[in-house]
Amino acid sequence: MPVWSIDQQKLFNAVYRATEKVRRYAPTTDLGAGIPLRRTVGIGRFFQVTTINGKNAVDPASVRNMISVVDLGTNPHAHNRWTGTAVPAPPGVPSVPTPTRGGLYTSLDYSAVLAENFHYQHASLATTKAQDRVASTFAPKMLVTARTERELSLVNLDYFAEETRAFIAEIGGDPKVEAALRAMGPAYLGPNGRPSLLEALFNNQGAIGSQEYSTSRAIGLAIEAEPEFDGLIVTSAQSYQPEGGGLHGGEGNVVLFGADGQPAVDKVSVTQVATVVNQGTAGIEVTRFSPDSAGVMAESGKAIVK
Repeated sequence: MPVWSIDQQKLFNAVYRATEKVRRYAPTTDLGAGIPLRRTVGIGRFFQVTTINGKNAVDPASVRNMISVVDLGTNPHAHNRWTGTAVPAPPGVPSVPTPTRGGLYTSLDYSAVLAENFHYQHASLATTKAQDRVASTFAPKMLVTARTERELSLVNLDYFAEETRAFIAEIGGDPKVEAALRAMGPAYLGPNGRPSLLEALFNNQGAIGSQEYSTSRAIGLAIEAEPEFDGLIVTSAQSYQPEGGGLHGGEGNVVLFGADGQPAVDKVSVTQVATVVNQGTAGIEVTRFSPDSAGVMAESGKAIVK
């Protein structure tokens, strides 16, 4: 966890309090049952291979870990954009309520998965050959595909949606928020030179791009405190440049709220796991595990991708 400056503490507190006033009016969208959500998890306790009924299979406890919410007490050093521990209150100001739910981070599309992993794994990979980039990013991990178990009510923080921009503008228009944004410096100003909460939330450059999450964490925790919200759907702040040019960014990430350390089985279930091994000139070996007729996550296929 970073050491929060007084200016960051003031910004977090101001944004949290302003969001608290209007969160019941946050724009929402429903995500239906059966929608695929994807995420990557590290090899280790998240992925143990065993033999079940004579087949290579994923240990059942590992499957539950793949969709577990690990954020607050179970991972006190977590530094996630929208969830985690509350930023300390500035001197003389009451603390915000202690968060009661953590976040399970997933993506609606492969672009968001790639953008997030390239950014947090090795930024320099964005300009390497595709095979090396993918293998170096995903070989220590596996790609998990889960599906929603029921309709979910999500607060919509789509950067391009007019309702989202109006909601963010209302929070950002609070005088204390404006003052706190201005105190953070030019990175928190919009093109017109005025304090911009939208810029603070989605800019991935400079100080903000170095995981300065006082604004997004404040909004995420204020929304998490409303039990009727199942989570957030949010435009990825990350992007990547593929070989050959162009700029790709994720269409949408989904952060599902849930009890710390517990699998979010009321919201999602694992439908496939894929591991990646770089076989050099032969290509990338992808091994897939899917539920068999007994519900065991068993090896279901292996392929070489070039």
